[in-house]
Amino acid sequence: NFGAIGVMSTFWSRAQRVVRGVAIAGAAIGVGQVFLWDRSRRAKLAKAAAEPAVAVVRLSGIIAANMDGGLGRNLTINLQRCGPQLASVFEQKNVKTVLIQMNSPGGSPVQSSLLHKHIKQLRKKHPEKTCICFV
Repeated sequence: NFGAIGVMSTFWSRAQRVVRGVAIAGAAIGVGQVFLWDRSRRAKLAKAAAEPAVAVVRLSGIIAANMDGGLGRNLTINLQRCGPQLASVFEQKNVKTVLIQMNSPGGSPVQSSLLHKHIKQLRKKHPEKTCICFV
């Protein structure tokens, strides 16, 4: 009887080693696939970044100076909030056209003028880019 138990324990220890080996091989293959997938994904992203693009900047809300706290602070269009976003879009090398889609009921003439001047400065700094604004 003890011989049968020894044979069974040997069988199970071999089976466990085979399962462990298969698991390790499967994990290595999985890691390799993830690496290749990530590499191909990065290559696609790099290729897309090199191709000419059109950037769409959506601005929505009331044109007003920043409000202190509260919910309305994120619903305003002003130079302080939107200026850096516009500048970063104009700085991107692959962007050839910038579309600004503005949905606003109106608001502060001072902030409107500041935004207008900022966009004009960006256009002057990047004359190779086309800028179209939809209001």
